[in-house]
Amino acid sequence: MYKYTREITKQVSIRRLEQEIPAENVLADYDSLQRKANDFTFCFTTELDSSGEAKLDEVISQHNGAPTLRESLITQYKKRIKDGNDYAIGFTADLMIGIMNETYTDVEVFLVETHLKGLDQALKGGHWLSAQAANAALPLAGIYDQAMKDKIQGDIDQYVTDNY
Repeated sequence: MYKYTREITKQVSIRRLEQEIPAENVLADYDSLQRKANDFTFCFTTELDSSGEAKLDEVISQHNGAPTLRESLITQYKKRIKDGNDYAIGFTADLMIGIMNETYTDVEVFLVETHLKGLDQALKGGHWLSAQAANAALPLAGIYDQAMKDKIQGDIDQYVTDNY
């Protein structure tokens, strides 16, 4: 056995991380584990042993009760889903206020909601990167003018910058 230190600094999926540090090379003897939120910076100092069969998530969870990578991702997506729902509800409320102020008609609001359905689904699913691409690709239509598109794009871009 010998010491092995591996640092991974990138946003990765569980499978990608397991490919970078094969489960058979990882034992539950951790000297350090460092996690940086949303960036998934992990510092592993482990002993290599070809007979080790511990799964990466199990090893991570054994380090002082730290959450597994899967649990961290689930927590992160729950937050993104909540934030997406809050944004979509706020957008809808603004449209309803527009109807009350006679800025928009109910037909215009119905048409814009239909036009933005894919964007709405992406946001409510917590898929902010998909929403970012969807909004950028949407053509202008009705009350979905350049100002509205730019406002939505700016909000999504800021969220992505702050949370990814």
